[in-house]
Amino acid sequence: MKSALTIFLALLLISCKVGTEVFIDIAETYTVSINESGKHTKKYTINPGSEKHAKLVAWLKQNNSDWDPTPASYVPGLVVEGTGFSLNFMRTGVILNCKEGQFTKSVKLEDYEYLLQ
Repeated sequence: MKSALTIFLALLLISCKVGTEVFIDIAETYTVSINESGKHTKKYTINPGSEKHAKLVAWLKQNNSDWDPTPASYVPGLVVEGTGFSLNFMRTGVILNCKEGQFTKSVKLEDYEYLLQ
């Protein structure tokens, strides 16, 4: 019985996917927090109409699928916050937190490097 429950939960996690179209709002102002070694170092906003905002919305649209559920906890890196979601960019991965759960996806530095400036 215990192994059946484990298999069921594993299949449930594998089948849970999320799409970023759920929370993309092209008129929303996003907050960016940069953290180093777990300490907050910089915070700023990205306003609609700015180049950074356009790049972020385009990235979210291009990365609408293939998010995998993750139960792990992560130290904040470069965090983008919007209404109902946050993205935590960490070197080669990004963690999405939203009402649907917590998900992860592989990224490259060039995917979000513009947010560090």
